[in-house]
Amino acid sequence: MITDQQLSFFKKNGFLIISKYFNHEELIEIDSMISRLSEKKHDSYVYENDGITLRSVNGPHLIDKKFEQLPKKGIIDDIRVLLDSDVYIHQYKINFKSPLGGDVWPWHSDFYFWNKEDGMLNNNALSVAIALDDITEFNAPMFFVPGSHIEPIDDKNIINNYEGEARDWRQTTSAKLKYELKKEFIEDIVKRKGIFSAKAEKGAIIIFHSSTLHASGLNLTPYSRRVVFLSFNDVKNKLPEINTPRPLFMATR
Repeated sequence: MITDQQLSFFKKNGFLIISKYFNHEELIEIDSMISRLSEKKHDSYVYENDGITLRSVNGPHLIDKKFEQLPKKGIIDDIRVLLDSDVYIHQYKINFKSPLGGDVWPWHSDFYFWNKEDGMLNNNALSVAIALDDITEFNAPMFFVPGSHIEPIDDKNIINNYEGEARDWRQTTSAKLKYELKKEFIEDIVKRKGIFSAKAEKGAIIIFHSSTLHASGLNLTPYSRRVVFLSFNDVKNKLPEINTPRPLFMATR
């Protein structure tokens, strides 16, 4: 259960790491589930620029029902405390960050994407990253800007890398992200607030607010850095109807 100290830390910094959340047996089962997924093909799969290396599996619970059991009750209870609300899963994915080539995720805000692409109205949402491998300083850990979740992002600080092009959900999950934060903005906010490297042991969870600025680099090591992402939204913040919604494997409606 989330402690008062952890809740205070999360509210201040916009992220929280809890070690040993999943035990050895649970991790072995998840490994087996992911191995089966990796052998399949699905429209929701995203590959790196080489067209071979798996980058992401979106909506794994829609492909293998066993993934529906992964958000165990403890996670749901903890997220309810952090968001002070009942929740549902907005997005579910696995990022592989493969050895010797898992590509970058540029600086971005999840909520900015969810607002622009899915119509999410407010940022009372967060993500839980389950570390399936040890995350070290070498194999491309996520970087966070502490406290950035309390600063709104103006459109003027965003680069739309696909300006004028037709909407395509793949633009929101490739190494060339659709909405990327401008360098000048990142330089300024990091100088003011600092930067945190989210290193964690296998089995830990890394929780971060939907507006917390984050990024990760290229994995140049021979070590994998697989992470399951469960993104939760406040039930009172359900997505409205929009003209061109992303597929269900990208955003639950």
